[in-house]
Amino acid sequence: MLPYLVVSGLTTGSLYALVAMGLVVVYKATTVVNFAHGELFMIGGFLAYTFHVLLKLGYLVSLVLAVAAALALGLVTERLAYRPLMRAPAISVVLAAVGFSFVLKGAARQIWGGLGDYMPFPPVVATPAITMGSLILVPQQLVVLAGALVCMGLFTAFFTSTRTGGPGGEIAALIAERAFEYLDAPIVRVAPPDTPVPYSPPLEEFFLPNAEKVGRAVRALYDY
Repeated sequence: MLPYLVVSGLTTGSLYALVAMGLVVVYKATTVVNFAHGELFMIGGFLAYTFHVLLKLGYLVSLVLAVAAALALGLVTERLAYRPLMRAPAISVVLAAVGFSFVLKGAARQIWGGLGDYMPFPPVVATPAITMGSLILVPQQLVVLAGALVCMGLFTAFFTSTRTGGPGGEIAALIAERAFEYLDAPIVRVAPPDTPVPYSPPLEEFFLPNAEKVGRAVRALYDY
């Protein structure tokens, strides 16, 4: 029983890790904690359930539509609820996020509230459980865990990629190798220096690319 609980805990923890990663990305971009982030995550799940279970669409199509709909909801919310408060105190943005979270919960209760306390979602892998001694592995749990690890790995590679070790260096090398004769100016990369990511906020701000560094690179290319 204990091994199964450990695997289930890892699966559930990976989902919470993805939610937490989204919170960190939003906070790094806005310096405000989005208290409606969990509700947006919830709406995405309900949309996927609607597309796949109620409307009988394919799994991949339902996933893409749910992500697109949640993205559209986030964009509309940013324009209507958050952008007018850009110059307001941080507490105003926090209160707007809390209010929006209640709006999303109320809307979800009105739309999907009559479908029962438990709404099963068909697994992407409908195969029998794998038994290894006392350990029981459900394939759906492995899919969730692998997907979470891939997402976190991609985000880690994106946010910690340096000048020579990141994907930008590889892309620049491919352009220089295969399209050098078509270039009118040298390749300029805007990327963090080849050092570990610092944890101090002032050092992190100096480490990461920003609008000033991008503008400086654009002006250098323009003057070339």
